[in-house]
Amino acid sequence: MLTGLILWWPLTGKFKQALTCKRHASPVRFNFDLHKTVGIYSTIVLLPVLFSGVYFNLPEQVNALVKLFSPVNRPAAFNSMPAQIRSRPAQAGEQALSLSRVEAIVQEHYPGGQLWMLDGPKSPEGVYKVMKKDVTELSRFIGYSDVAMDQYSGEILKVYDKSIGSSGDRFLDWQWPLHSGHAFGWPGRILVLLSGLACPVLSVTGVIR
Repeated sequence: MLTGLILWWPLTGKFKQALTCKRHASPVRFNFDLHKTVGIYSTIVLLPVLFSGVYFNLPEQVNALVKLFSPVNRPAAFNSMPAQIRSRPAQAGEQALSLSRVEAIVQEHYPGGQLWMLDGPKSPEGVYKVMKKDVTELSRFIGYSDVAMDQYSGEILKVYDKSIGSSGDRFLDWQWPLHSGHAFGWPGRILVLLSGLACPVLSVTGVIR
């Protein structure tokens, strides 16, 4: 993308020509125009998709980079709950709460938004983690909220609301909604889809060029 932007940049200052395809052009010129226009427009979406993809694969390295500018409190890219959040020890014969009971407790305390995902405990000390989306009270674009619950008592141990906290936390919270396109609803998801389809178009037109 960087080398493509350098090669695309119109040294003559004719940006309108650089952003459009010439009408009734020869096949060679059409291939060239298609390559540069698809490249420049898809870059707008591909850059945040690229960065967020790097973050998901190298969260510790990206966290270290972001911490140079702002504190970061969330532990990892895919886990907003610190490892020390645990359920209390089970009493004799005590069983974990049912999924329906967990759902009811969360809905009672946090009725806003829609239930999105439920992650069950992986061990006797683990917790239920319920994720909600479209919590407009938090944000129109990334209204996500994670609730950690004791698997035996139903006590809510911690709530992590995305789009709040330090600037670093908010910046990292944006990465998944941007990567998937969920941040801007169906238009955002379609843009991410089209940016993915642009990659083979750029490959083919680049080889022809």
